[in-house]
Amino acid sequence: MSRVAPNEDLECQAFLAEQRESSSAEESDIGCTEKCDQSRIHKTIWDIRGFLNVSILIHLSIAIIWVFGVIFIVKNLDNAKATCPMRPFSPANQAIEYRTNHPYDADTTHHSQWAGGMNAAVDSAWNKLLSPSFARASREELILGHEDPDTSLRLAEGQGYMALFGVYHTLHCLRELRNHLYRGQHNHTIPPEWHLDHCIDTLRDFVMCNVDTTMWTFHYKDTNDSTIYEKADAMRQCVAWDKFEEFTKSRALPKDKIECDKATRQCRVGE
Repeated sequence: MSRVAPNEDLECQAFLAEQRESSSAEESDIGCTEKCDQSRIHKTIWDIRGFLNVSILIHLSIAIIWVFGVIFIVKNLDNAKATCPMRPFSPANQAIEYRTNHPYDADTTHHSQWAGGMNAAVDSAWNKLLSPSFARASREELILGHEDPDTSLRLAEGQGYMALFGVYHTLHCLRELRNHLYRGQHNHTIPPEWHLDHCIDTLRDFVMCNVDTTMWTFHYKDTNDSTIYEKADAMRQCVAWDKFEEFTKSRALPKDKIECDKATRQCRVGE
């Protein structure tokens, strides 16, 4: 067996030391790389989690806003329906226009053209007011208005059906009561008692259905009069009568020229 010289032994030990240092360095580099990779992975995971959390919060906020928005819209629609409900179908709805007017003059010394006793001028005003009472309507309009065409009087020659807008029935009742009030001053036919009672109840129903919420107050007219009088200075909303009347006149049937036959359930408009 040969022996290693002392110098060779020292060189060998130095070489082995270098190898150990090199191996430790590589292992250290590998360990550092693995730690860095793990740190990057953990950071990426936290970044993804953070993004997802932010995204969830944003979508949740949007959903909450939508929910409250829908609730707000529905609530306002309900309020709108309560304060300004949709009218049931009528061909006259297209002619409805609202205006803000001063209330009716509560002073009994002031009269409209339809008041002031029984005379030719007032009679003429009432006749003109009620002249477009009867109107022409189509079968489709009756159906949309929940009226049965099969039990309604038809106009001859396929000209539709004879109809009446409710406001004219109410005005008719007012005129009947007026005629009864001034029954000793004119030659009009006096309506029977049952008809007058029907008209009173019709007016009662109309007033309760169309509640006027305009506030009235009370006052004394002068210092020498202890009578309390009502007054109304507040504004109120009214249908523009001239526009509505223009529409009804476009459909009006001359009531003094209408002849109806019960057997055929038809009405004919004369020349």
